[in-house]
Amino acid sequence: MCRGRVGALEQLAQAGGGSAIELGAGSTTLLAQFFELVFGARYRDQLLRFTKTCRTLIGL
Repeated sequence: MCRGRVGALEQLAQAGGGSAIELGAGSTTLLAQFFELVFGARYRDQLLRFTKTCRTLIGL
């Protein structure tokens, strides 16, 4: 989602077994979710830290 949360999109995603995430210039969530799909949900916390660190290091 862009420009804030949209309840209907969140409900639709949840009904389909997915999730809706808010995109933004400072968002690490999309990249973390991509990595979670690749590496598995058990690494979610580590992947969030990793993406935040990467963004900091490259200046985003």
